[in-house]
Amino acid sequence: MEEWSRIPAAVRANLIKNYRKRLKSGIANKGKAHSPEFYFDTYHALWQNRAQVYGFKLQWTQMEPNAVDRILAYRLGIRQMGQTRWWEQEITIGGAIQKGQLLTYNLTELIKPDSYLVRLTPITRYGEGDASERIIKYSGPTPHC
Repeated sequence: MEEWSRIPAAVRANLIKNYRKRLKSGIANKGKAHSPEFYFDTYHALWQNRAQVYGFKLQWTQMEPNAVDRILAYRLGIRQMGQTRWWEQEITIGGAIQKGQLLTYNLTELIKPDSYLVRLTPITRYGEGDASERIIKYSGPTPHC
């Protein structure tokens, strides 16, 4: 405490101000999750349920999952291309996500041949993180020659 009193008052005030700023920044950065990264090399990502609908296996990894508070869920938003209405659902995560862990969710009841915009947003106890988007396109079966 004696050493602290030897520091000029203006310098002490600046040290305290910078400390508080770094502390607030650290707390804010701890809570907001990075965006998920979609995995585009999924084998058999697309399947046909019935004549007019298809399904898609959505896969992703979480960028730096240990850099923030634990991700509790993802908000999945899906919108048919050319439409304005979003359909949203929460995907609950059971435990801690490991770096490089591949996460999967099956999208079903997609209408052929429509394309969809998919938005995935991680959620921690501090709120929503950064979202990622990708487009899902229907491609029919390739004929065998």
